[in-house]
Amino acid sequence: MPKQAGHGDFMTNFALVASKPAGMNPRAIAELLRSELQPPSEPHTSSTSYPSYFQEVEIAGPGFINFTLSTTWVSGFLAQVQSTDFAHSVASAPKRINVEFVSVNPNGPITVGSGRGAAYGSTLCNVLAAAGHTVH
Repeated sequence: MPKQAGHGDFMTNFALVASKPAGMNPRAIAELLRSELQPPSEPHTSSTSYPSYFQEVEIAGPGFINFTLSTTWVSGFLAQVQSTDFAHSVASAPKRINVEFVSVNPNGPITVGSGRGAAYGSTLCNVLAAAGHTVH
């Protein structure tokens, strides 16, 4: 994530890093990448429309590439995530898993560490359940 909002949603220095091994100018590499990432100017004639993920792909400085996501794509993606079990799957061999992450009978005062353990354990249980396991 860029430090400045004007630099888009994501950025990479790939062209700078790849320039020496490729023996090419970093801006030339960035231009090649940008041309491959941007949708074609003419609409596709196939039955599926071209997914336009990016609103803008900008080359900055010696070869940085700034990506700005399309608001149309982001809103469509969020609608898909909200309307389905996007993050859930069915385990090929589901297991019954017992996770004990906070003692019901602590042997001392509650600490920041035990609070962190509770948050971590609860998250781990949610991930295992989303992967298709039965978690207790």
